[in-house]
Parts: sequence; C-alpha cells; structure tokens
Amino acid sequence: MTKKAFEIVKTDLEIQEHLDAHKTGFIVQKFGIVFIIGLVVAAALGVFGDGILSKRSDAKGDILLEYERFYRHEARMELSFVMVNVANDAEISFPNQYLKDVRVESIIPEPNSTRIERDKVHYSFEGKGNMRITFYMVPRKMGTLNGSIDLNGHSFSLSHFIFP
Repeated sequence: MTKKAFEIVKTDLEIQEHLDAHKTGFIVQKFGIVFIIGLVVAAALGVFGDGILSKRSDAKGDILLEYERFYRHEARMELSFVMVNVANDAEISFPNQYLKDVRVESIIPEPNSTRIERDKVHYSFEGKGNMRITFYMVPRKMGTLNGSIDLNGHSFSLSHFIFP
C-alpha cells in the first residue's frame, strides 16, 4: 500500500495553492466520514429509539415490563406490562413526579378505576389469566427521565433518555 502525497509543482504563475489547508481538509474529511458512519450505525442499533440498544425489559415473578430506553421529545412512547397467570385484578401505580414529566395519552385496556393517593396515581384493571396492559405516553421534558412503577406489589425502575 502506497501513501498518497501531494505533488508540489513549481510554476511561473503567481497562484497561492495553500497546500497545508488542503492537507488539513482531507484529514477533517476522513474524520467526518467516520463520524457519519458511526451515527448511521448507532441509529441502526437503536441509540435514537427502536432498536436493540434501546429495548429494555424487566421481569419480576410472572410480570414483564417492556419499554424503550431512548425516545424523542413529544413523540409517543409505550410501556407494556405482560402478566401471566394473574389470579387477581392488577393495580399499577405511577409516582406523581414521573407523571409530571410525561403525559398519559391512552391506556389499553382502559382501567376500571383511577385514584390518587399521597404521591401516586393508581390504575386498577380487572382480569384473570394472561393480561397485557399498555400505556401510551408522551414525554414533556428532554434529558434523563427516571421513575419507578409498582404493579401488584412489585416495583420496577425505569430510565429513559429523551432526545430533543
């Protein structure tokens, strides 16, 4: 492999070639290409949402929480709870601090009741057997968003990063 070099040509013309600027420009261009390829790979892997680096799940007992780690500001995100062999009704509790930073857009299936106690909002769902409950939410703030959710006595910690 040969190293490419600039050829310096001596002429009688009074032309300022600025060869040092050209050399610097080519080096910057190579770093720029590597940076852009890095961004494309990161996006494909899910650093900006919807990918293997963004998907998170947490299981406790017969309950599985699924969510994405990375979201965009004012874009719809979802939190899904999958419960197997539920013997009783389900109750999901969100702290007010978490709900201050996100807006609940819809819940499927709709809860039977919603109540506020102390610093939490409680959603009650009726059902037995296998259940899937999905919350569709919209982040209101950018940056890191942390919270914890309680479901039938199990506590789940969440951590999101919201891009502008």
